[in-house]
Amino acid sequence: MGFNLLLALCSSLLLTCAFSPIQFNILAYVALVPFFYLIERTSARGAIFWGYLTGFLISSVMVQWTSLPSKGDTFILMFVGPFYLSTYALAHHALLKKSQWVVIALIPLLWGLKEILELLTNLGLWMTSLGSTQAGFLTTFGEHFYLAGPIIAMWVALLNGLLFYLCKFFMRRGSIAALISVLALVFAVSGGRQWLH
Repeated sequence: MGFNLLLALCSSLLLTCAFSPIQFNILAYVALVPFFYLIERTSARGAIFWGYLTGFLISSVMVQWTSLPSKGDTFILMFVGPFYLSTYALAHHALLKKSQWVVIALIPLLWGLKEILELLTNLGLWMTSLGSTQAGFLTTFGEHFYLAGPIIAMWVALLNGLLFYLCKFFMRRGSIAALISVLALVFAVSGGRQWLH
């Protein structure tokens, strides 16, 4: 349970650092690696629980950073929004019985579907979309293209999935997921943004 909690914390911290106001975009490309490992090492019920907890942790920080118009929006973002990540985790876990290549191919599609459902039901706010971490790509698509966020989110999810499965095929899964998480956290906390300029 302790290692699962560490993985959930790592993914949620990395993802929140990829969003505004920190907007350390590059973290979005590794932030899901610990979450994917978490889904793979748990049961179906565990995937639901850890998916919800990870979503709740992300939402809790996002609520602090934004000024939402009503308490209802705050409630939706914090307590209802994480169900989407929980549902994604369950679907991802169910696919693990299939070929690894099927899972790799379906990760971005599942993630994009999750984000489209959030848009259609208005329960997911734009600020929690994985696509919103990549502002440069969003401006390329244009602000009037409704599905720009989910399409970019699919790309980011695909890169996370490829990175995870490359690590899985070439190294021990637990150690590499933990290593990526720790390195990314150290990079983020130590002001890694300054190293890129």
